[in-house]
Amino acid sequence: MSVIHAVGNLLRQILFSGLILLTFCACSGGPVVAVYPENPTQQGKVEAIQKTLDEELANNSRLPGILLTARAGQFQWSWASGRFGEGARQLQPTDLFRSASVTKTFVAVAILKRVEQNALHLDQAISSLLSPESVQALAKGGYQVDEIRLGQLLNHTAGLYNYTDTDSFNQRIFDQPGYRWTAGEQLRLAMEEGSPLNEPGKLYHYSDTHYLLLGEVLEVTTGLPLAQALRTLIPYESLGLQDTWLESLEPEPPDASERISHPLYGDTDTRYWDPSWDLYGSGGLVSSTRDLVTFMDALFRGKIFQKTGTLETMIAVPIAGIGRYYGADGGMGINRVILYGVTCYGGYGFFGTEVVHCPSLDLTFAQTRNQALPGAGYSSTPFNNRILSILLQSPQR
Repeated sequence: MSVIHAVGNLLRQILFSGLILLTFCACSGGPVVAVYPENPTQQGKVEAIQKTLDEELANNSRLPGILLTARAGQFQWSWASGRFGEGARQLQPTDLFRSASVTKTFVAVAILKRVEQNALHLDQAISSLLSPESVQALAKGGYQVDEIRLGQLLNHTAGLYNYTDTDSFNQRIFDQPGYRWTAGEQLRLAMEEGSPLNEPGKLYHYSDTHYLLLGEVLEVTTGLPLAQALRTLIPYESLGLQDTWLESLEPEPPDASERISHPLYGDTDTRYWDPSWDLYGSGGLVSSTRDLVTFMDALFRGKIFQKTGTLETMIAVPIAGIGRYYGADGGMGINRVILYGVTCYGGYGFFGTEVVHCPSLDLTFAQTRNQALPGAGYSSTPFNNRILSILLQSPQR
């Protein structure tokens, strides 16, 4: 079993078993509720959640720290607890992190924007959307490229073997952490060391290879580099995303490199690994918890898609995907989960990153624990439920 495949098993466990006031909010209903001194009850929420973060770290020694932004109604706040990764510096709520597979949510949104523009169709064969080199590699790997549809890449039912499960990939990321990967090389690993997992559309198998190809689809069909394609289709600036960019593929914001917290792979600090090991559509976005909350709120409030049916398509779960995302339900770059007894939708990343929206609660939160291996039996669900319980307490006057 590969190291990263073992992490997948831990994700199943994770999913189911200094303060800063934000001076703006992505909410359409008005500004953020001020805490000092107008509303002592909201101050109590801030302090209670800070205590919950501190306790989570105290009870789980493998977690280096937690960053969290949460919005409930018109109240929004960001918290931090724990260490940054170097020296004695403590995490700050405005620190950044590698969001890893949360990138897939952005890529799925960009693809569906192209569908809205009638530039792509979900039932389109991927053989018409990829470079000749990729089509040839897939065919050589035993895949019926003309039978695989775009929508099957989006919802992980195309049956593509995961390149992160290959021995060559796992050995090199530890032996040569500064190695600069190419997308084509990662695709070839999946073809050479794996074989088709199922007939297209029949089963759900989460695979980074699906989104590696979707990154290429965006480049081929827009004529733009992936970073520019994402930024063009998802209006970062107008949405208020200030801290989000595709690492090493586009310029980073000023001073950003000094704010990227250190993600751990067990005891290994991966901060200075070349980001190309998880970059070309399956991962690669650096972001902040504030930006992820802003993005998810915009997505569910109709500020990104032009048609309401597009979001419905994105969050719909095929029969093959029910319960198959480490116990959760797998959709198109987003997953359906139950938190606090209600249906929510979330994106999840390798280093303990989560961005979750619960429509019936009018609540969104984003967090990272900067640890890929939090320990056997660890689950973020109890922590998440405690946070939601505090956020949903009725203000007292």
